[in-house]
Amino acid sequence: MTGRNLLGVTPCERVNVWYWNGEDPREEIARRIAALCQYFNIGRSELEGRLFVDSGHDLPIKIAEMNGDRFAVAEDVVNEISDALQANKITPN
Repeated sequence: MTGRNLLGVTPCERVNVWYWNGEDPREEIARRIAALCQYFNIGRSELEGRLFVDSGHDLPIKIAEMNGDRFAVAEDVVNEISDALQANKITPN
């Protein structure tokens, strides 16, 4: 996302990232991101418009459910996720 070699490998390009954590509240996620930014000296401007963060506490994602003895995909949820990824120019790698 920053385009910097932070973990030993230089990224090919800067990309947008969606970080969704199903377990932790948004406050804990913010603390972790702040610690990483402090450790790697990453400024807010490097993340703005590139890092999208959600917590399962605020945005639960359920893309399938049991329908009798079979799984049923929640197509509307999958479509909403796909639309959000496209709108924020987040591509899977």
